[in-house]
Amino acid sequence: MLDDGQRQWMSWQAWFAHQGVHDANPRTFLTSNQYPILLQLAIEGQGIALGWRHMIDGCLRQGLLVRACEASASLGGGYYVIWPRDRMEPAAARAFRNWMVRQATTA
Repeated sequence: MLDDGQRQWMSWQAWFAHQGVHDANPRTFLTSNQYPILLQLAIEGQGIALGWRHMIDGCLRQGLLVRACEASASLGGGYYVIWPRDRMEPAAARAFRNWMVRQATTA
């Protein structure tokens, strides 16, 4: 279980609730505040981890990880690009913003 105060990160309890399971109570679990450590433990066969697609897709393609089930869930969070209206946007910032938008639409 990832131990972090980031609200957009899904807990196991939230994942189970999204799947309609409200009485899940794991007997044992490991808590960490380092997501890569949890993924490495899952790769080594030490348990199951909730995976973020952008971080696990390569591991799935390489056969290092397998999906435990086809279910998925999202808390609907996101990132926003903002700039103050009263400031001129430099060309470099505009190019970076445009690049980010292109990346997001192809993901």
